[in-house]
Amino acid sequence: MGKVGVKSVSTLFFAGEHREVAERTFDSPSAVFSLDEFPYVIGALVMLGRIDEAETAYGLKESPLTPAQRVACRFFLGIGFCRHSFYEKSRHYFALNARAWRETDDMVSKFYRFQGLGFYHYFAGSMRRALRSAEKSFEAALGAGFLYGRAFAADLKGHTLVLTGEVGRGMKTLELAEHLASQLGALWLQETIQSSLLSYRARFGLDQSEIIGKLGKKIGGLSKQDSYTQSMLLLNVAEEYLRRGNISGAKDILNDCCRIVYSTQNRRHAATLNLRYAYLHYLEGEPHLSLNLLRNALTQIDIQVDILLELRLRGFERKLAAEMKLEVCEKKLEGHVNRLTQKVGEGVASRMLSRAKSPQAMPIRYGEDPVGDLMDLIRRDPTNAPESIVRSGYLGLLAEVLPVKRGERVLYLELQPGSLTIFDKGSVEHYPDTISKSLRNLLLELHKGTKTKEELIEGIWKYRYHSLRHDALIYSTVAKLRKVLASRSHWIEASDAGYQLRPDVGVVAHSLKHPATNATLTATASEPILSTGIEEDIPMSGLNHRQYGILKYLFENDFIDTGICRGLFETSEITASRDLSELLRLGHLERVGKGRATRYARKQFSKNQQANNERKLP
Repeated sequence: MGKVGVKSVSTLFFAGEHREVAERTFDSPSAVFSLDEFPYVIGALVMLGRIDEAETAYGLKESPLTPAQRVACRFFLGIGFCRHSFYEKSRHYFALNARAWRETDDMVSKFYRFQGLGFYHYFAGSMRRALRSAEKSFEAALGAGFLYGRAFAADLKGHTLVLTGEVGRGMKTLELAEHLASQLGALWLQETIQSSLLSYRARFGLDQSEIIGKLGKKIGGLSKQDSYTQSMLLLNVAEEYLRRGNISGAKDILNDCCRIVYSTQNRRHAATLNLRYAYLHYLEGEPHLSLNLLRNALTQIDIQVDILLELRLRGFERKLAAEMKLEVCEKKLEGHVNRLTQKVGEGVASRMLSRAKSPQAMPIRYGEDPVGDLMDLIRRDPTNAPESIVRSGYLGLLAEVLPVKRGERVLYLELQPGSLTIFDKGSVEHYPDTISKSLRNLLLELHKGTKTKEELIEGIWKYRYHSLRHDALIYSTVAKLRKVLASRSHWIEASDAGYQLRPDVGVVAHSLKHPATNATLTATASEPILSTGIEEDIPMSGLNHRQYGILKYLFENDFIDTGICRGLFETSEITASRDLSELLRLGHLERVGKGRATRYARKQFSKNQQANNERKLP
């Protein structure tokens, strides 16, 4: 043990080399190690998941150990049993340490006592108690100059601060814990804290644009043996996808997570997995399936200890009961959720409770929880919330404020000018600057039912239908719409009777004045078709629909130019110039002005002149 260059057991343990500690000591038939090193042997076995071996070894060696060594061993055993959901045994060891203060009052033992109590309170969801214990354990570790203890106490303190609503302060404390772990050389602890920081950033929406990539990179760099952190981060990624309306992505992640969670039999992660699946089915419009999954999750937890997780499950169950109009169940759950919230003292839960009572209440400082800020806005001002939701990227929240039922297939027009938002069984995709006026009107016409080509031409462009002139216009417009819909192009159906939307697809035109209800709205165009008299004066052959529209425009206006043409027909400068030049060549227009001031007016001519001009057509 005293050889030059050979690390001590304690140094290896603090650096996270738990496997090497076990191989050098417990697993080696010729190993000789001191009683001072024994607590780190127990700690290494616990960290490797060999909790039963650790407890047996402690029982065999307990008698010759000093009170301080016993306190350290019992701390590691309590942590191990708590992590494996054996809460009664965990309580037993932490309680023994709490009663041992008369036997040993050194600062390191004090750290172990309070850190163990804080850890248990944290696991049991009693955040205020956990925070008080964490502050005392950090003070003791600081007084003892115990770097390992300072790192662990800062980690616990950071978590409890975040969960009690002091998000900014808690994140800074976790960053301190990461720094201390780096100084200690404990790479495993440093990576664990980094994972926790990423998890919180995802949960509170603190790094919206890059968080999924960062979580994926972190998961890819984890050891395959670290199944706990892997499943935790996968559950975070799934939650992020669900918020963003990416149902297929969330399903893939949850399916991957499912294999890990059930192979490790972690009950908390199994319950959280069911919570994620429940929310997914809720977004898909299947509240009964969602409710069944929630109730299954409740059977997987210990409600005496997993209070925080129970609160999250019961809170969502209450939301479902309200939407399903289960009034008796909702009333009962309301009281239960209120009691759990008061008991736990968790910041997010307190904010949700306050939000239900008063949208102005802010238990968490504004800006520290952007997701919570957004939910407050949804509650306080649902009419103006959609713009903020789109900017955040959390498109899955749009169903909270728009007239779209969960699980519907809806093409939502102009949430922003020219945008298309697609709702597809819980999935939500938003495309800015995508829908032109003609595409918008095409969708609104198709939403009324099957439309013939004649009905589309008259309903959208206000022309009298002429097959040679207008069929190409219809075909190109339908093709553009299908291109916009991409993988959902089959939502536009064609038959001998005409064109139509799939029967299960709705269309909604956005209005700032609409209430946030679940009724599907429809807007229609009702401009009159041009009188027959005007159309008779427009040449019928050889003109495309834009050229025809230019002449139609000049029956009601004196002049037209390329800028007006671009606006009327949503076309390019080159195409507008080409159309005007062709009409000028055919003698239908005359040019007025020069350069940038060039405009065009309708040329008056007789029926004979018109016939002669039409002979010029190629």
